Amino acid sequence: MAIVQNAQIQNLLKTVYLSGVANNKYQNSPVLHKIKKESWGGGKELKYAAQYGNGGNFSSDYAMLATASSSGSVGGVRNLEWTATQGYLTGMFDINQPEILTTAEERGAYMKALANKMSGCFDGMSKTLAMYLYGGKYGVIDQVKPASGTSISITAGSNTIPLTSAGSIKMDVGTRFVVASAGSANAALPSSNLINQVFVVTGIDDNSVTFTATANATFYAGDYIELYGARNGTSIQGIEGLVEIIPSYFGRTGATWNTYISTAFRGIDRSVATNRLAGQYSEAAATGATRLTDALVSLLKKTKRAGGLNNIVVINDETWDAVGQELGVQKNLWQATNSGESKNKFTGGYSELATAFGDAFIGRTVIDPYCTEGLAYMFDDNDLVFYDLGNVGKVIDPVSNDQLGKYDIEAVGDQGIGDAPAPKINIDKLFSITEGAKGSFGPALEIAAHVYGNYILRRTASAGVAKLA
Repeated sequence: MAIVQNAQIQNLLKTVYLSGVANNKYQNSPVLHKIKKESWGGGKELKYAAQYGNGGNFSSDYAMLATASSSGSVGGVRNLEWTATQGYLTGMFDINQPEILTTAEERGAYMKALANKMSGCFDGMSKTLAMYLYGGKYGVIDQVKPASGTSISITAGSNTIPLTSAGSIKMDVGTRFVVASAGSANAALPSSNLINQVFVVTGIDDNSVTFTATANATFYAGDYIELYGARNGTSIQGIEGLVEIIPSYFGRTGATWNTYISTAFRGIDRSVATNRLAGQYSEAAATGATRLTDALVSLLKKTKRAGGLNNIVVINDETWDAVGQELGVQKNLWQATNSGESKNKFTGGYSELATAFGDAFIGRTVIDPYCTEGLAYMFDDNDLVFYDLGNVGKVIDPVSNDQLGKYDIEAVGDQGIGDAPAPKINIDKLFSITEGAKGSFGPALEIAAHVYGNYILRRTASAGVAKLA
């Protein structure tokens, strides 16, 4: 109901618009923007060395040792050379002249179209980089987890399936995904064959996703939901992440795991010294009052044994809730004050959290909603580096505000492209601008940001993963 009833005066009144565009998207990964970024330096691949053993040339009797050593059966020091190649990520959007002109002034638009689209591009790329960090080169978003039974029947049209919060935060309305399946429950690997169709997300919630399918299909428990385009036939174009550097597939047991770990990763068969070359591993017991915290302490013991003195723990927020329940910390999260200027105020949560074991001290637990639910990683945060051919820092830095991981939509700007973009490649070692579609009101330009690189974690023996599901 209008508070001014006089029609003539109503004709004088304007609509008032608040300036700016609010950011109502979820946060970015607090781990991603804090890791170091280094230049790849060109070339086709990156090689780095490690020593993982001393060999067997140690004994008391020299003659016996010399004889054994000369046979070559035990050998001396063990060195290896890893070989990493670049993965690839792109984000793109188009822009045309009417969009530029109609949004040029604040009185005509909340913000410029180019800056608005650039903000969405950077935010989406940051979140996709976080997906690769935890999901690996196949672009794993989540795994199928039926609410009951061992499979989900998919029909042509609209479908809704359960999803973890770590999966839903990596998706959006419009996300295209594929599913890798072994045709039976809990048998798939990310490299398994794809179901022959592309699914498109039409609705998203914290614990489910609604999508369209073009034909009937069956999703089995453990099948992998993967980003469309991370793999193209036999060509894998994504970026390798922690799930491959420190794998936990099948609880590190059984024939499928044995085949996986003996398959070369970055040129190395890691089965010869799995915990040294693929990281330490611990798994929560099936039952017990402190089964999750016991698994974390066990992993801490193992990584400390290998020299992990400065490790951080990275854990999903939902998984941390379960750990917190075991520790009984929820009931202590509220600290009331009732004196001085702080009267009738309170603080929710911890300002610091530390876990100690012997000489090892973990001074920082990072709760990252992008981390896979049911897994916790331990590694030296100074050792995790993203090596990049271009300028990935421009994509990640706008959201480098600690745990918040969000930014003002207007803060990204147009990245210097301006109001008169023109076709060109390698702009600021990041962008390419090419001719797009010819529309009714003029041509469009396609603007794309490109990232070529890979994650490197060199101290694998002192890193590890705990399976807490």
